[in-house]
Amino acid sequence: MIDFVKFYVRGTQNLKLIGNQLGVNDFISIADNAGREIKKIASHKGLNIHIYPHDLIVFQGSLHKYWHGGQNYSDFTFSHICTAIDELCADFRFQPDSAILRKLEFGVNISGMPLDIAKLHGAFLFYKSQKFNDMAIRDPQGKLLGVSCVLKQFVIKGYNKSVQYGLKKDTFRFELKTTRMQFIKSILKDIGIDRPLCLNDLKNQLLIQLLGAKLLSVFDQIILNDYRVKKEDVPKDRRLFWAMAQNPSYWASLREGTKENFSYHKHQFYDLLEAAAGNNIHTTIRDHIDEKIRWLLRT
Repeated sequence: MIDFVKFYVRGTQNLKLIGNQLGVNDFISIADNAGREIKKIASHKGLNIHIYPHDLIVFQGSLHKYWHGGQNYSDFTFSHICTAIDELCADFRFQPDSAILRKLEFGVNISGMPLDIAKLHGAFLFYKSQKFNDMAIRDPQGKLLGVSCVLKQFVIKGYNKSVQYGLKKDTFRFELKTTRMQFIKSILKDIGIDRPLCLNDLKNQLLIQLLGAKLLSVFDQIILNDYRVKKEDVPKDRRLFWAMAQNPSYWASLREGTKENFSYHKHQFYDLLEAAAGNNIHTTIRDHIDEKIRWLLRT
């Protein structure tokens, strides 16, 4: 469930020598305009390594790719996470409790849904006060792969993983990327962590379980449209409401009112879509997310 991480360690000695022993790409020196070295950089199995003065080393990249040899479209279970962390720490000779996390991405790859994955990103309309926008990533033909919603402390992303990597199996990725660790501070308090999150904490199954609950909690607050519903599927006296509800600004205006009024219109919209499509698209996706989280934790 964990993917991108950014963390730093201090005091790791002879990192360049260790890197060379591992076959890490040559460390490249980066200098300022005056020719003074700012840092050295290298890459290793999906991770970028930045060595700064005073023994500060920053690692960033996909822990999933590190473990799976450069790809992150397969499943990354809890046991995989633990093994990947142990191997990374052994490779570069640091303790996992000394590696302080600064960014963290977590989510699930879901397959087997009775939905058209190629059209699914278009269903994401709105999260709280923010609308979803097109992501920069495209397929080789330039077709849009997904959408994102950028907030102050995290980013929500939903995109077509199968097209991104040319997979035969339809795979949709739903994930959260923390840009400020304050976003998960309440989770840390729930498990008695009153300090910065470290790499070793990701080996705590309860923490991963709570991150999964956070993923579901955010998804529950997303307003989804249903691409399967056409105008002729909607009763004539409900078509104006149906059309208005597909506009994120409609939900933004409702957010300015009471929670009860917002919730009422949300349920009215979902009831309308479910009646027209035969099932609830939000419930369908949520059930698959929940099922995948549970499976990743058990494995």
